[in-house]
Amino acid sequence: MLMLAAAMVIVSCSENDDTVNEWENWQEKNDTYWTNIYQQAQQKIAAGDTTWKIIPCWTMTGQNATDSTRTPTLDPTDYIVVHVENKGEGTTSPLYTDSVRIHYLGRMIPSPTFSSGYVFDASYDYNEPYNLLTMRPYTASPNAFIEGFTTALLNMHKGDRWQVYIPYALAYGSSTPTSSSSSSNGVTYSSSTSTTYGIQPYSDLIFDITLVDFYKPGEKVPVAYSKKSAW
Repeated sequence: MLMLAAAMVIVSCSENDDTVNEWENWQEKNDTYWTNIYQQAQQKIAAGDTTWKIIPCWTMTGQNATDSTRTPTLDPTDYIVVHVENKGEGTTSPLYTDSVRIHYLGRMIPSPTFSSGYVFDASYDYNEPYNLLTMRPYTASPNAFIEGFTTALLNMHKGDRWQVYIPYALAYGSSTPTSSSSSSNGVTYSSSTSTTYGIQPYSDLIFDITLVDFYKPGEKVPVAYSKKSAW
């Protein structure tokens, strides 16, 4: 009876421990998620929906995902997928060496506990209303980020707000960034803390990005929130 009771306690703890199955079959789930979002974007673009974009990684030159005159030679995971939430009035995009002022929120794909995806970092308190008049922009250079995030910035215009889907191949791949920040309430903290999850290996990342403005080298950048990016 004692052994049976002990076994029941172990099973009970296992079933109630959110960390046990949170990332079960995580690579497979992320592979499936990426295939679906990429195909969805293809279908939307083919139907004439201009709010969806498929953009090759900035390091891949001479490729165009929607160019019918050429046969694509890249893998779907060499692209990012974008849904335009708001189209700005700008007509030019930042360069790799520019400084950008942005708002962002980053999360992983949905998981058992986090139905909208675990938020691992944000430049603003997302529990408050999204208000460009009160939010402080985050200042950095496009070259400070993972490839997928940089790709988005190099294609955005001033005032654009994009939902950006990044395959793990253009994020961290099979690695876990040891210095990543995590967030559940708009306040970031180190993933080394035992009570946080952090970015998991094989994680597709989803970013909500607004490009407030950008500046050429040598131009004065307004004082704004700035930190060393972890991703």
